[in-house]
Amino acid sequence: MNCQLCQENLDAYQEGRLPSGMMTQLESHLETCDSCKRLSDIQLLANRVIRVEKETEVDPFLATRVMAN
Repeated sequence: MNCQLCQENLDAYQEGRLPSGMMTQLESHLETCDSCKRLSDIQLLANRVIRVEKETEVDPFLATRVMAN
């Protein structure tokens, strides 16, 4: 597997949507390619941050307090 193919399939890999053979190839590539591994780690971190932000509850009175100042 080359870097371009790896990077094109990172989302599907991280979501577990790749066929097992392709998943194995991608995992092998990530073990040997520091650049793709770093990109994968950054993408995982970004997805965690986005997930946490989606779960954060907004204060229903925030707009009222901002407008009052």
